[in-house]
Order: sequence, then structure tokens, then C-alpha cells
Amino acid sequence: MLGSIINLFDLIPITPLDGGRIAAGISTKLWVLGLVLLLAYAIWAGSILGFFVLIMGIIQWREIRKEQKNIDNDRKRVKDYQEMLASLQRIAETSTYDHLQYFAQSLEKDLKEEEKLLETLHLLDEMDEAELTEEEREEKREHKKQQFLSAFEKDVGRIHNYVEETAAYYQTDGKDRVKLFFIYLGLVLVLGISSDLSYPLLPPSRKAEQAQGSKFKAFLRRALSRPRGAKE
Repeated sequence: MLGSIINLFDLIPITPLDGGRIAAGISTKLWVLGLVLLLAYAIWAGSILGFFVLIMGIIQWREIRKEQKNIDNDRKRVKDYQEMLASLQRIAETSTYDHLQYFAQSLEKDLKEEEKLLETLHLLDEMDEAELTEEEREEKREHKKQQFLSAFEKDVGRIHNYVEETAAYYQTDGKDRVKLFFIYLGLVLVLGISSDLSYPLLPPSRKAEQAQGSKFKAFLRRALSRPRGAKE
């Protein structure tokens, strides 16, 4: 019975409990319910651990809500980088190396938050061409141009994958949400029923302890709900 109760507690829909991780795949709005349930339990049982988990859950919930709001902004940012890449590729094919270099330098102000992309832009910096023939210079520039485009495309792809992996953690398609919801509900029902069925198997002494605890809690409820000035 104790194991079932512990597992039921663990299924409260709030992180860092397992129920919170499951709820994240369904909807973080379930965490509001989890916070309410955990607060009620912590007050009812006078559990310091319950209040500690509640505080952790609130902090985590706020962080994840913030992360979810950032997903749309991150996707827009990635789209901008992809458009930059397309422009760079187009200029590299149709214009001169100097034009490509000038355009790449103009992007620096828009890439202040992306250190890796800024480093990649500097691949087109000035190089020593004084002792090179015209053919050698063009060959070296072509090599640097391809190296730059390949590195920029790789960096944009890395950022895109990171954003989508982050989004996938918080966003689940409709079918998977329904499946997760019924699995979660099934776990709660099974553990609740097993806890109820195992009660008759408890030793008489444990039943007496639980009954005494229930009477004490009932007394507290009556005392707290009694109007001021009322007598026994």
C-alpha cells in the first residue's frame, strides 16, 4: 500500500516528479492542477518536503513557460539565418568575391548573439595575395568561398536542429497527446485501485494507526471550519 501511495504522489503532474515529465508531453497547463494538488497535500499533511517540491515545481514551471514562449522567436531567428545563407549562396554564384566579403561583413550587426556564426564570417577576412598569380589568387578565393559557405550552412543547420529538438520536448502532436493522457490516467487509476484493495491486507495495528490519523484530521477540519466564538 505504501508503494502505491508513493507512486501516486510521484504522478502528481508537476516537475521534478515523474508526473510532471508526463504532463509536459500532454500540456504544461496540467502543471497548474499539479501545483494546486501539491499545495493542498503539503498544507494537509504539514509536509516540509511537499512545500520544497512545490517551490521547485513553480520555478521549473516558470522556466519551461518562458522556454515555450521563446520557441517561436527562435524559429523566426533560424528562418532569418536561412535567408542569410540563401543570399550568401546567391551572391557567391553571381557576383565577385569582394561583393561576397562586403555582404558578409554587413551581417555582423545581426549576428551578435551567435558567436559561432560571427567566427564563420571572418573566414572571408583579408588574406595575403601579394605574391600570388592571378590564377592562384582566384583558386585560393574560390577555396575560401566554398569553405565559408559550407561552414555557415553547417552552423545554421546546427542551430536549427537545436531549436527543433527543444520544441519537440514541449510540443507533441495530437495523437501522441491523447495516448499519453490515457496512459497517465490508467497509471493513476491502477495505483489508486491497488492502494484501495491493499488496505484490508494491512495488520490491525496499522489500520488502527490510520484510523486514528483520519479521526485527528477530521477533528482538525471541524476545528478550522468552526465559526469564531462557537462552543463545543
